[in-house]
Amino acid sequence: MVNFVMPKTAYQNRDSQLKTTGKIVGFYEREFYVFSNFSSFQVKWRGRLWPTSERAYQAARFMGKKPKVVEQIFKARSADAAYKIAQKNLSDDFEDYRDRDLENMESILRCKLKQNPYVRHKLAQTGKRYIVEDSSKDSFWGWGENRNSRNELGKIWMKLRKEKKIKYQNNIPTFLRMLECCVIPYECLFLVPTTNQALLGAAGLAIWAGLDGFIHYYRGVFWRGIL
Repeated sequence: MVNFVMPKTAYQNRDSQLKTTGKIVGFYEREFYVFSNFSSFQVKWRGRLWPTSERAYQAARFMGKKPKVVEQIFKARSADAAYKIAQKNLSDDFEDYRDRDLENMESILRCKLKQNPYVRHKLAQTGKRYIVEDSSKDSFWGWGENRNSRNELGKIWMKLRKEKKIKYQNNIPTFLRMLECCVIPYECLFLVPTTNQALLGAAGLAIWAGLDGFIHYYRGVFWRGIL
């Protein structure tokens, strides 16, 4: 059942200054690319480590029925290749595949969210905003051509956000934020006069790497603690 209508808006590149006149092809990932099943976040699901959630989802459609296809999908060179293998092997006997699809997708995305701190970080950044897979070609997982279709993928992400009560990183302990402010990009060392670079090089790199690693490690511990 359709319960939302999104206004028509211009396509947004991650760089808001990039004009889509046809003369420029922008390929940098968009801000919330992590929610896409094609994004390169590994997911451990049903005893296997899948390179992407897309591979896990497509393989799930054949589990218990076509094990050879499952292996082909697992070994596919890309998420796109996995999708094409699945499409080629789908048949009419998958009458209830949509119900299974929804169950499997939610299960896979739960694992993706739990196992990848950066995905949780980006989900927290969405706040209370409506999440939508803005695909004009998919009226089941996305919002479809008229931007008023089912958007099942977006609904799953919003469901997980609500269940986990994920909040934005302002809740990260103050000492981590203070440390982040103290970390100076290592490139700044090269602004020091040449005669002093040799003295500062090794020590500066050690301090920079240590603080940066410490921050990222404890960020991960903090985000894991949320779930």
